[in-house]
Amino acid sequence: MRKLLITLATVVSLVFTGCNDIEEETAGATLSLDKENVVMTNALGGSTTATLRAIYSGDSSDLEWFSANKSIVSIEDVTGSVATIMCQGVAGSVNIGVRTSDGSLEALCSVTVSLSEAPATCVTDCVLVENSETAKGFTLTWTDASRASSTVIDVFESSEDRDAGLALASASSSQSPDVYSSYSVKNGFESYKVDDLKTNADGKTYYVAVYGFLNGKRSTTAEIFEVTLEADRTAPSDIVSVTSSVTDHTVTLNWTEPEDDDYAGVVVTLKDPVTDFAGEEIPELSRSKTIGKGTYKVTFSSLSADTEYVFAFKTFDVNGNRQGDSNNIELGAESSATTLTDTTAPSAVSSASGSAGRRSATVTWIDPDDEDLKEIHVYQGDSDVYTTVNVSTSENKSNSIQISDLAENTAYSFTVKACDYNGNESSAATVSATTANPVVTNVEAVCSDINFADASLTATVSWTVPSAVEYSNGELVTYTYRVNVTSGGTDVTEVTTAAGAKSVEISGLTYGDDYIFKVTTIPSDEGEFTGTDSSVEKTLIGMIAVKNNWGGRVLVPFKTSSKSYVNCVIVQDDSSKTYNPSVMTYPYWIVRAPLNGTDGYFSLEAATADGEASGIYLYFSATAPSGSTNYDVDGTGWGSGSSPHCFYGDVAQIGTDIAKACFKFDEETGKGGDLDGCSTWMTVKTADGKYFWSGNSNPGLKDTADKASGDYNWCYKVITEN
Repeated sequence: MRKLLITLATVVSLVFTGCNDIEEETAGATLSLDKENVVMTNALGGSTTATLRAIYSGDSSDLEWFSANKSIVSIEDVTGSVATIMCQGVAGSVNIGVRTSDGSLEALCSVTVSLSEAPATCVTDCVLVENSETAKGFTLTWTDASRASSTVIDVFESSEDRDAGLALASASSSQSPDVYSSYSVKNGFESYKVDDLKTNADGKTYYVAVYGFLNGKRSTTAEIFEVTLEADRTAPSDIVSVTSSVTDHTVTLNWTEPEDDDYAGVVVTLKDPVTDFAGEEIPELSRSKTIGKGTYKVTFSSLSADTEYVFAFKTFDVNGNRQGDSNNIELGAESSATTLTDTTAPSAVSSASGSAGRRSATVTWIDPDDEDLKEIHVYQGDSDVYTTVNVSTSENKSNSIQISDLAENTAYSFTVKACDYNGNESSAATVSATTANPVVTNVEAVCSDINFADASLTATVSWTVPSAVEYSNGELVTYTYRVNVTSGGTDVTEVTTAAGAKSVEISGLTYGDDYIFKVTTIPSDEGEFTGTDSSVEKTLIGMIAVKNNWGGRVLVPFKTSSKSYVNCVIVQDDSSKTYNPSVMTYPYWIVRAPLNGTDGYFSLEAATADGEASGIYLYFSATAPSGSTNYDVDGTGWGSGSSPHCFYGDVAQIGTDIAKACFKFDEETGKGGDLDGCSTWMTVKTADGKYFWSGNSNPGLKDTADKASGDYNWCYKVITEN
């Protein structure tokens, strides 16, 4: 090795100030330095040095030297009690010290550094050593710069990056260039082997600049080279030390990576067999897995139990060379592993439940999450024969089966088990269900409307439909209903509903007659079935309450002890006086066929709240009412009656005025607001052309009606039974 000779263009000054009085004393031992201050002027980084001597009464081997900032001044050498300190090319001040190994004594010296302003010179005679290029680097030799502390080799990936670095150096910038890699060589070596670069399949070219370096700056000029490395067409070595850990359906492989410094990873491929536990071919993308450098294992899942699998390993490097390619066709490792026998049953199904229809049952459940779940087995009763159900494809894994051809009114039990591809069955989930005879229930019939033209009634027949869900041959069974109406043993009518209906209307019925309404359930799978039909026997009653447009006051008959006739009374219905049918003698009117037989008209017969007919018909005399008498009608408060009387006790008393006991709704006038559950407001006309009216709340007839006045408008409400 040549010794470095540096000729300085400036003078380096070292100023020392004695520090013999700097000393510490502990238990008779003392420690001090021979200098209190050191000043380095025009210093050269990596070159300018000074020495410090420790004065210690003990053994010098017990001393430890230190620098408070090694980037400014470092401890380069210690010989006995003498330390050599060196400028690192950064200006500033720093304490250099020495202490005893036990820390009991310490002495310090302040070192101040100012750097030389003269730039470094460049190396000379720089040469790329012939045939030194490898796939990893190259070798350079040179003569050290006459003014520099070291040599810097900058390696760039492009000429543009190198040009940018040369520009920074030319401007004496201390900024570091954007290099791919950089190397610093102390003066005195004059050669360097670069061996950590990356090449590629064609041989990568790098752009090199070599500088002298002093006080944190490169020389303003440089020696430059273009170096093309050898091409890399060789794949890395095999992975080694392959081990495996297995379960019944997984294999995990572990290995040791090759030592090739360009190793980038390995492709692990399931080679044989290529089927999973379901016997299905594993997709090609799932058979090969690329594992990067630094990861040493891979797992293959969904494999068949008790099966030997073979795996191939192909390493690849950073340059794309892979074992098995055209340049490395014979390379690659293989390993095999055998999965364990599957003796583990899947988890049981959850949320199992059963329900039944007439001759079928439905069992529902949630499939388990087991990866190797193949199918569901459903057993009936104690039988060891099962029905297979496919695994659910729904997101919530809900599943079900319908069992048909069961007996009616019979209890059944069903057992559900999950089964995997190796025949292992889960624990059982058992449910029960009892078949039913799903007839309708709660059959009811009420008068829902009245035909005033012929005084016939309409009944609404309703029922509760069966709650059981029924399947036949996998198809949902629907139900229609046949409603038979009889009276006194004679068939009246028959109606068949649409599927799922819950009510039907039967018209043309008569007030006060006894009817039997029978509802028969008809399933869609095989027609009627034997069982108990549901029916209700009903005496049909159809009545109305008649109200006037004057505050909704109600028209009722009333007979006082002082009168020989029945009067027609308007009963108030407001907050102070209440219309209360439950305490009134005759609160309602039965709609009857017209007493005079005229088509399109009707008559009204007074009735109790229970619908009992009174034999008393509504009739108005031709004379307009005059005067008014207030009556306390059955304790409801009061009512206003006409005078003279306008209501008679029987049909014979009406005589030739019978047309005044026959009525029709003349027309709707739209006067006033609707009352809850009532018809709209209308005028009422007698068969001889007279009109209902109410003057000062006194009811009567008039020849003409002022339809703009609310006194002439009436409405009615059909009274139905609960």
